[in-house]
Amino acid sequence: MKYHFSPSVIIMLCFLTASQIFAQTGSTLTFSEIMFYPAEANGEFVEIYNTSATESVDLAGFKFKYYTSSSNSIVALTGGMILGPQKFAVILQGSYDYANGIYKNIIPSDAIVLKTSSNNFGSSGMANTTNRDINLINADGVTIDSCSYSANNSAGISDEKYLPTKDNSAGNWKNSMYVNGTPGAKNSVSPFNFDLKISFIGVALSEVKPGDSVNVSVSVKNLGAQPAPSYNVSLCNDANKDSVGQAGETFYNIDFTNLASNDSLIIQKKIYIPAAGVYQLIAKVTFAQDENQNNNADVFSFAASDNPSATKKVLINEIMYDPYTGESEWVEIVNASADPVNLKNWAVSDVVTPTKATITTVDKILSPGEFAVLTPDSSRFPYRRPKNFFQTKFGALSATDGVVIYDSRNAVVDSLKYNAGWGSAKGFSLERISYSASSTDSTNWATTLSPNGGTPGLANSVLNIPRYSFGSLIINEIMYDPATTNSEYLEFYNTSNDSIQLGGMQIKLGTSAKVKLSNSFLKIPPKEYFVLAADTTIFQNYSWLKTESNVQIASNSFSLLNDGEMLVLKDMSGNTLDSLFYSPSWHNKNVVTTKNKSLERLNPALNSNDKSNWSTSVSNYGGTPGRINSIFTENLSRESSVTINPNPFSPDNDGFEDFTIINLDLNQALSQVRIKIYDNQGRVVRTLENSRPSASKNSIIFDGLDDTGKPLRIGIYILLIEAVSSSDSSTQTLKTPVVIARKL
Repeated sequence: MKYHFSPSVIIMLCFLTASQIFAQTGSTLTFSEIMFYPAEANGEFVEIYNTSATESVDLAGFKFKYYTSSSNSIVALTGGMILGPQKFAVILQGSYDYANGIYKNIIPSDAIVLKTSSNNFGSSGMANTTNRDINLINADGVTIDSCSYSANNSAGISDEKYLPTKDNSAGNWKNSMYVNGTPGAKNSVSPFNFDLKISFIGVALSEVKPGDSVNVSVSVKNLGAQPAPSYNVSLCNDANKDSVGQAGETFYNIDFTNLASNDSLIIQKKIYIPAAGVYQLIAKVTFAQDENQNNNADVFSFAASDNPSATKKVLINEIMYDPYTGESEWVEIVNASADPVNLKNWAVSDVVTPTKATITTVDKILSPGEFAVLTPDSSRFPYRRPKNFFQTKFGALSATDGVVIYDSRNAVVDSLKYNAGWGSAKGFSLERISYSASSTDSTNWATTLSPNGGTPGLANSVLNIPRYSFGSLIINEIMYDPATTNSEYLEFYNTSNDSIQLGGMQIKLGTSAKVKLSNSFLKIPPKEYFVLAADTTIFQNYSWLKTESNVQIASNSFSLLNDGEMLVLKDMSGNTLDSLFYSPSWHNKNVVTTKNKSLERLNPALNSNDKSNWSTSVSNYGGTPGRINSIFTENLSRESSVTINPNPFSPDNDGFEDFTIINLDLNQALSQVRIKIYDNQGRVVRTLENSRPSASKNSIIFDGLDDTGKPLRIGIYILLIEAVSSSDSSTQTLKTPVVIARKL
């Protein structure tokens, strides 16, 4: 190997002992992954791998060239420019939003992240329908690696190199097993050097009775690139279900040698079944050099029963019929009975096509409460694979279709026909609410509340979700005519003494539009508020909302009519929790303009459609989303009062009691308030408020100055408060002394 060094590199080499940095024509760098059809905007990337076991490479001055476009300089984003031995570097487009993008949470910390100095690869990103060449060019302008990708992938699926060498032939590239690829990490399609797997464990009989002897087969496969020189295989009966295999449970523990790459070992052992029950077998392979410990054990359960063919209750539990592009459809079933079920020779089909497919041809026990997930394409299944997972090529599902489950006798175990009105959305599954209700009941199904878009292999997010009573959650504030820089919003209040789960609830606007309060699971505590806004400008107008968790921006933006309309709030089960028909006439008639002022409810306990229970917000912000309403009135029949604190006060600018606060507690829910200060001669010296809209409780600050801004003299003054009711124009009059004092 011949190396070319710049003078600065030669100087650097004098000080390096543990590793060496080379800019070289015989480079150890190679392309290892190409994302040319990303799932998010500007998300194309290329990955580079340093094949050397000892040498680091300085990427300063390197360039990336896409097809016939001009080469792009590569600059550092995170981790610097030095690529360590057998480490990855990911090159992103210069226009990619790394801080908010998906790759920030995917790329490991030991990978370096680079970007192009220009916005895109080429003029506008990589082609995803036509094959293209890419090249890596070193600081000397020498092309050190090049390859051509094959544009036949689904969105979000990258091309990954199978063996991480400089072999760029088409046979050494495969489609990634993961959506969004594996940038900065070992490729999903690349084998480990040492990797033994328990590839199969099972029994030969489909139905087992007490007194039978069953033949247990265990298969070990070498998935690694290198042979396994020495390893051990054990088989246990996990009687206490701890997945460990305690003393006294082991059937055998055998040492083996020399399992070649891609070869398998099959071990068979006959065991006796003494009694009815569920038997759980654990097969383990122990291999000291194994680089992948996730597949070294497998568990197989089977049931021994005096009546093994008894009818069991297996239900269709979840359906993903409209997945994201590039992802697979799937169906989940659940054993809702108290007995184990053997799925051997069971089948599944859709309804419209229909296409019937066998779930499994081997013994597979579904224990009580366990789930099984069926998908026609396991390579495009985007979730962590559950314990019971089957590739089963049933017919393609549509928005109006159905699912049928058959047992080994070809009898229908469960079936249903659904349509889009039952629930689900693009990338979100349809989940069953209750095991006891019928599969064909549309109200027993709802869109998943999981932020992952589904719960395959797990309990449904909507399982046994509560049904709430009328008035437990009410509409408490309406901003229907905001300023151009503000957002429309609706505020809700939990009047109950328990938390309320908002996921799946929706508000109906007028005759047709429906908006979900939350697409995922979200609880609000008792006596707390929830705000649903049309857009994010709400945070710019009400700063306190930035720290609140009970604020959602609607997934589909809504618009409230300025002329008023019907609002109906329903829970996931379709129960009406609150309804009203708001109107501009509900505003305070004494307020000249109601633009950017919300309608607030006086008291949550009073009628939602009572006009007198609503009025204009008197908040300086024009609304109080997420806070107690500015006009909230708890008791409408109390006596009026006024308190002043401190009193006396000394407005002498010494920083101590320079101001006093006048606290009003009026007997009217809404008033126009006038406040004047009189001296001991009966002269008006200060008008604090003149026709100010006020709730029953309010506070005003008095600074001790007269109407000309001059300090008032020491003495006793009379505070006169006149509150004119907004409902019947009646007047309340309150008088109280206020004392101004100063240091002698």
